[in-house]
Amino acid sequence: MKVVDVKFFPLKCRLEKPVKFSLGVLTHRNFALVKVETDEGVSGWGEAFVNFPAWAPMERAITIEHGIKPLLIGESPLEPDVVSETIISKLYRLGLQWGAKGCIYQAVSAINIALWDIKGRIEGKPLYRLLGGEKKRIPLYAIGMDMSQLEISLPACLQAGFKALKIRVGFDREGDLSLLRRARSIVGEGVKVYVDANQAWGEKEAEEMALRMEDAGADWIEEPTLCEDLEIMARIAERLTIPLAAGENFFGIKDFKRAVDLKAIDVGMPDLTRVGGFGEMKRVCELLKEKGLFYSPHLYGSDVSFVATLHFACAVPGHLEIPRDVSSTPLREEILREPLALVDGYAIPPDGPGLGIEVNEEALEKYKF
Repeated sequence: MKVVDVKFFPLKCRLEKPVKFSLGVLTHRNFALVKVETDEGVSGWGEAFVNFPAWAPMERAITIEHGIKPLLIGESPLEPDVVSETIISKLYRLGLQWGAKGCIYQAVSAINIALWDIKGRIEGKPLYRLLGGEKKRIPLYAIGMDMSQLEISLPACLQAGFKALKIRVGFDREGDLSLLRRARSIVGEGVKVYVDANQAWGEKEAEEMALRMEDAGADWIEEPTLCEDLEIMARIAERLTIPLAAGENFFGIKDFKRAVDLKAIDVGMPDLTRVGGFGEMKRVCELLKEKGLFYSPHLYGSDVSFVATLHFACAVPGHLEIPRDVSSTPLREEILREPLALVDGYAIPPDGPGLGIEVNEEALEKYKF
């Protein structure tokens, strides 16, 4: 069996209400799927992260078409991690020269997920079993709530069974603290409230705000400063009694090893669509486990990557909750022909072979970028 084609599907969905990050404002959500086809008619699906910047889908399309596809055509899809590692080894130095190492890892992530999907379909096994795990319920935390209507959006999360949620900060210091205090007062002490600053604060401000967020009731602080400023993160982590979480912007195990060695993180947040795929993410999580650290996968994509992350969590121990976007984004769910069942703040992966999903290709046309 050989790979004969790679198709890239950039997608765009207008949001009913813009989503505000410290990085900028999203009026649309971008998504990007990859379909890898073989000479025996078996295909697999993967997903790459393309939320930021707005032109990310165009860059990813070019990287896959001109950088990765020529290396993948003719290869066997049945050794996904070997193939992915070979591609990264051939493109890594180029990525450094280009200043776009992360672009390569994110593109390879999509390919790796698709290859594992093919392998599971061929062997007739769901990915969680192929990866050595067992089916189980995976706990979720809610993201994407309407921050302008906390008194409505947060009780709705509790009613849906979520035991944890995450709010975005990094806009206005006093406003951020007020938002956290309001959230804590609404959900009470029995629900975890995570806080994500998306790298918003400088060195002194990050340390001050992390401590103030802890005092205001945060259960972890995520990316309080630039993800590359590991020494600053380490100093902040040392002063906190709650975890400092980071990792969505780390690419490959080397980035995580540097952070772990400096004690810059307490919870690792690898993203399956960014870190390099299943094999690289497993190595990252094994490293975290060796150091006594938990992982909580980062995730901000469609239900293709959500399902892939569920399979991973069933197979690799040491995880906390994984995020579930509750915002109104029709494409996220329409991408699958069969909707996922979320019950009482938990989700389980499908039992079908590979990812166990059928992609709705009509939706790909409807939401074409």
